[in-house]
Amino acid sequence: MDRFGRLALRIAVGAYIVYAAYKVAVGQMAGGTGMANWVAYGSAAVLSLGALVFCGYAVGQFRKEKKMDKTAPKIPENSEETEEKVDSNEAE
Repeated sequence: MDRFGRLALRIAVGAYIVYAAYKVAVGQMAGGTGMANWVAYGSAAVLSLGALVFCGYAVGQFRKEKKMDKTAPKIPENSEETEEKVDSNEAE
Protein backbone atom coordinates (compact mmCIF):
# COMPACT_ATOMS: atom_id res chain seq x y z
CA MET A 1 0.00 0.00 0.00
CA ASP A 2 1.37 3.39 -0.94
CA ARG A 3 1.59 6.34 1.43
CA PHE A 4 -1.66 7.88 0.18
CA GLY A 5 -3.52 4.66 0.91
CA ARG A 6 -2.03 4.44 4.40
CA LEU A 7 -3.01 8.04 5.11
CA ALA A 8 -6.57 7.49 3.87
CA LEU A 9 -6.93 4.34 5.97
CA ARG A 10 -5.58 6.02 9.10
CA ILE A 11 -7.86 9.04 8.63
CA ALA A 12 -10.84 6.70 8.16
CA VAL A 13 -9.96 4.89 11.40
CA GLY A 14 -9.67 8.21 13.23
CA ALA A 15 -13.02 9.35 11.85
CA TYR A 16 -14.65 6.12 12.99
CA ILE A 17 -13.28 6.57 16.50
CA VAL A 18 -14.66 10.13 16.60
CA TYR A 19 -17.99 8.74 15.41
CA ALA A 20 -17.96 6.15 18.21
CA ALA A 21 -17.27 8.91 20.76
CA TYR A 22 -20.14 10.93 19.33
CA LYS A 23 -22.51 7.97 19.62
CA VAL A 24 -21.51 7.43 23.26
CA ALA A 25 -22.15 11.10 24.10
CA VAL A 26 -25.47 11.24 22.21
CA GLY A 27 -26.59 7.97 23.78
CA GLN A 28 -25.83 9.34 27.22
CA MET A 29 -27.78 12.52 26.52
CA ALA A 30 -30.75 10.40 25.45
CA GLY A 31 -30.42 8.40 28.68
CA GLY A 32 -29.94 5.02 27.05
CA THR A 33 -26.40 3.97 27.98
CA GLY A 34 -26.88 3.14 31.65
CA MET A 35 -23.48 4.63 32.54
CA ALA A 36 -22.76 7.43 34.93
CA ASN A 37 -22.50 10.81 33.22
CA TRP A 38 -18.84 11.27 34.09
CA VAL A 39 -17.96 7.84 32.67
CA ALA A 40 -19.81 8.38 29.40
CA TYR A 41 -18.60 11.90 28.76
CA GLY A 42 -15.09 11.06 29.97
CA SER A 43 -14.85 8.09 27.63
CA ALA A 44 -16.19 10.18 24.74
CA ALA A 45 -13.56 12.83 25.47
CA VAL A 46 -10.76 10.26 25.69
CA LEU A 47 -11.86 8.60 22.45
CA SER A 48 -12.07 11.94 20.65
CA LEU A 49 -8.69 13.08 21.91
CA GLY A 50 -7.12 9.76 20.97
CA ALA A 51 -8.58 9.95 17.49
CA LEU A 52 -7.30 13.48 16.98
CA VAL A 53 -3.82 12.49 18.15
CA PHE A 54 -3.90 9.44 15.86
CA CYS A 55 -4.92 11.56 12.85
CA GLY A 56 -2.21 14.08 13.68
CA TYR A 57 0.32 11.26 13.82
CA ALA A 58 -0.90 9.95 10.45
CA VAL A 59 -0.53 13.35 8.79
CA GLY A 60 2.90 13.80 10.38
CA GLN A 61 4.07 10.43 9.07
CA PHE A 62 2.71 11.28 5.63
CA ARG A 63 4.63 14.57 5.55
CA LYS A 64 7.77 12.87 6.84
CA GLU A 65 7.63 10.21 4.12
CA LYS A 66 6.94 12.85 1.47
CA LYS A 67 9.93 14.89 2.63
CA MET A 68 12.16 11.79 2.64
CA ASP A 69 11.12 11.00 -0.93
CA LYS A 70 12.22 14.45 -2.07
CA THR A 71 15.64 14.21 -0.39
CA ALA A 72 16.37 10.55 -1.18
CA PRO A 73 18.90 9.82 -3.92
CA LYS A 74 17.34 8.67 -7.16
CA ILE A 75 17.87 5.02 -8.02
CA PRO A 76 17.58 4.14 -11.71
CA GLU A 77 14.37 2.25 -12.36
CA ASN A 78 15.57 0.78 -15.64
CA SER A 79 17.44 -2.44 -14.89
CA GLU A 80 19.18 -2.30 -18.28
CA GLU A 81 21.07 0.85 -17.23
CA THR A 82 22.24 -0.88 -14.09
CA GLU A 83 23.29 -4.00 -16.02
CA GLU A 84 25.24 -1.90 -18.55
CA LYS A 85 27.17 -0.20 -15.78
CA VAL A 86 27.97 -3.53 -14.15
CA ASP A 87 29.06 -5.02 -17.51
CA SER A 88 31.33 -2.08 -18.30
CA ASN A 89 32.96 -2.34 -14.86
CA GLU A 90 33.59 -6.07 -15.35
CA ALA A 91 35.19 -5.48 -18.78
CA GLU A 92 37.87 -3.27 -17.24
